[in-house]
Amino acid sequence: MQVRLLGPVDAVDGEDQIDLGGRKQRTLVALLAAHDGQRVSLDRCIVALWGDSPPAAATHSLQTYVSNLRRLIDPDRSGFLESGGDGYRLLIETDVERFESAIASDEQDTKTLVDALDLWRGPPLGDLADDEWARGFVARWEQLRIRAIGELASSRLAAGDAEAVVVDMERAVADHPYHEAFWAHYMTALYQTGRQTEALRAFTRLKTVLGEELGIEPSTALTVLEERILLQNPSLARPVTTLNNLPSEMSSLVGRAAHVTEVLDLLEESRLVTLTGSGGVGKTRLGIAVARLALPAYSEGVWFIDLSRLESAQLVLPAIAATLGVEPPALRPLEDALTEVIGEKRLLIVLDNCDHLIDAVAAATDLLLSRNAGVRIIATSREVLQIEAEIAWRVPSLTIPDVADTFAEIVGSEACDLFVQRAKATYPSFQLTEENAPDVASVCRHLDGIPLAIELAAARSRAHTPRELDRRLSERLDVLTGGGRGALPRHRTLRATIEWSYGHLDEGMKVFFDQLGVFVGGFTIDAAATVTGLTVDEVLDVIDGLVGRSMVQPIAGTERRFRLLETLRHFAWEQLTSSNRLNELRTRHLGWATNYCVSESPKLMGDDQVTAVAKLAFALDDIRAAMNWSIESGQPDVGLKTATALSRFWYLNAMHFEGAGWLDRLLDAEPVLSDLQMGRALTARATTLVRIGRLNDAVDSARRAVDLLKPLDEPIALGWAYYYLAVASVSGDYDNQDEILALWSRSRDLMLQAEYRPGIALTTMLISAIVSIDDPDDGIATLSRLIEAAGPDGNPTLVGHSLELRANALVRLGRVENAGIDLVDAIRAHHAPGNWACLAHTFEGVAAYLVADGRDLDAARLVGGIETLRLNISTIQAPYERFHVGFYSWVEAIADRQELVVARDEGRLWDRELLISQAMAYLDAE
Repeated sequence: MQVRLLGPVDAVDGEDQIDLGGRKQRTLVALLAAHDGQRVSLDRCIVALWGDSPPAAATHSLQTYVSNLRRLIDPDRSGFLESGGDGYRLLIETDVERFESAIASDEQDTKTLVDALDLWRGPPLGDLADDEWARGFVARWEQLRIRAIGELASSRLAAGDAEAVVVDMERAVADHPYHEAFWAHYMTALYQTGRQTEALRAFTRLKTVLGEELGIEPSTALTVLEERILLQNPSLARPVTTLNNLPSEMSSLVGRAAHVTEVLDLLEESRLVTLTGSGGVGKTRLGIAVARLALPAYSEGVWFIDLSRLESAQLVLPAIAATLGVEPPALRPLEDALTEVIGEKRLLIVLDNCDHLIDAVAAATDLLLSRNAGVRIIATSREVLQIEAEIAWRVPSLTIPDVADTFAEIVGSEACDLFVQRAKATYPSFQLTEENAPDVASVCRHLDGIPLAIELAAARSRAHTPRELDRRLSERLDVLTGGGRGALPRHRTLRATIEWSYGHLDEGMKVFFDQLGVFVGGFTIDAAATVTGLTVDEVLDVIDGLVGRSMVQPIAGTERRFRLLETLRHFAWEQLTSSNRLNELRTRHLGWATNYCVSESPKLMGDDQVTAVAKLAFALDDIRAAMNWSIESGQPDVGLKTATALSRFWYLNAMHFEGAGWLDRLLDAEPVLSDLQMGRALTARATTLVRIGRLNDAVDSARRAVDLLKPLDEPIALGWAYYYLAVASVSGDYDNQDEILALWSRSRDLMLQAEYRPGIALTTMLISAIVSIDDPDDGIATLSRLIEAAGPDGNPTLVGHSLELRANALVRLGRVENAGIDLVDAIRAHHAPGNWACLAHTFEGVAAYLVADGRDLDAARLVGGIETLRLNISTIQAPYERFHVGFYSWVEAIADRQELVVARDEGRLWDRELLISQAMAYLDAE
């Protein structure tokens, strides 16, 4: 008996089809069958059948459907449907299970794929496919079918059956016109059947479809394929039987199609391509895949030589000779005999795992390339060979999903695809579901998308759920074991892989690598020098060596930044701990973090704000670790200095709760501080407390800061204390307007005394905002001067606030068009540093503008979007920001108008990017 889901939902017993009854009955069968033997809760069943508003008798009705299901499928059979207080399990074979098992099979061949695809009878789940519960399953099965179609095409092309591929791909590109891999198979198959012109026309069709419908160009891989077809590249010819010893593929290669193409092209440019990358990233498998596709171009042989088991440099040349069938001569050097036998033959040699014998491999490679013009070599190594004509290509990790990715995006990520495939090989009933997908994604992120690590983790799926695996990854070096018996010793566990690489470092590199374990995130050359105690030049030398050995990863950007992959960092941390230097290094790390924050934080008030925000964000994980260590090690005064310096950063990144939390923790640790340091810390605390609604605490903190700073000759510090005392004291309706003006005026006087331009501009702006409530013209004049003085490259936050406040005054004067221009510029200013807290307030200005323009529905939608944004960034609107006079009473009245309630609820569904694009559209921004 079998339940079939790959088409209209039905059940069959041999040749007999079973009538499952009405829609709800079929929905229950499909829901239980789709979960592949996993228990489905009562609540999930009820929601699937009736949605979010089930009838009062839903539980009873569900039990009736279950009874019907038992009767319909097989009344004499026991145990196929398990029930319990928490739900139901259906234990019947499904076509999905057969399909997925075939796709995941290590013995996958053309017949297996054809049989699997023959299980499809139409769109999965038929008329149930659009139900809310069904969408994730349908998306996953469709993705698997697409993959199976592509793998079948690859298999047939490799077997020389291009005619069948043309037929299959004509249908595939019609059904999936944006799927570039199908177009690549189609173009290749057309070319191999002698239809070069049609292959080129296919590319033109794809380019037209992508350009007209999506506004994008074909990928680089497709463009390169077109060029290779045009030039009749030999590698595109039909496969021929080539003498080779390439290892057979035990499982499918995931996420590397474009990389294979790129390396093939590099092999045409250079006679030596070295694939580099960290341990476990897949250099060997990529090298074999490239060599396999290159077989037609090397009719005289493609040879794979594994050097990993060689222990002596003297064995490298004999190993190459033995593989090529060259007997060691008795009376002359082996290199002469080897190169004479090769002669002018066109050969491709793959030298795998060169790391531990790098000098000997480099010498042998140089010998072969210099004496034998027909030889090309692919080498795999953590470091380059450093000989002439070498092209080094770093093998990247697989793509991993972001934290906020949807189920469909998780399904589509290379790392998760690999995890699922390998999990199914170990535990055939494993499924990626909407419930476990976030945990699988988290596992892949923790493992940096490294294929070996992911395969080892997936191999534990029989004993551990993805959530349990994710939790245990803090012990990853011990958890990830279980490589296959055929795997190399260093690949059987993740620890062995790393130890093998680590063991080939010299002592100086080992010490430096261990010390890098103190960095939680990335690091710069200067940071590494500060923490390790080396000079910048010394660090550069060692870093270059570790990057060359793929033990350290460079990070793209304008500044030289680096990181350890998470698994390598855990190993370095263990080594550092065992050396008894951990506390010393963590204290140096704390000193670096503090000095870094103190030096970068003043730039947050200047014209270089965007760059400063990005630099602090890059170092944030390390800054957090440093502050935590300051508490653990009894140095809260140092940590508090760090957190104080970050007060503006917390604000600009809407991280008010985190900032307040750090400042409270560090102050509670009873640091020993001077009055100046304590005054600054209390001011920073007031800054964060305002934004999370703890106004009384904020006022108290600011007043204490003022009292501590008054006796000191520190006008800027005291000016900020008065500034935030005013911010914390202001009420939404400005009943205490005179008091607030007095405090901000006192703050401005102090800033003027110190000639501190950012403070002068900010206090002047807020004073003008209050003045403009009663005198818009005066406020507009002052704000215009501030905007002009700042210029187009001025501090984004100051410019953005000034533009928004001027727009507010223009709206009150009825000059709506000019206000709209200012609001567009304000949004752009705040978006540059990613200041979503300020953007939330600016969006309120847009909503107030829309109300003044008579566009209530658009304003209500924007209000809903703002509510969701504030919720997502965990920030409230501070009272001092309520400058939009009359607007807030309009917001409160939304509840009295049903059409506005509906519009607001619509806006609540917007994400950040949709919110910003809608706001700009309402302003007619180009």
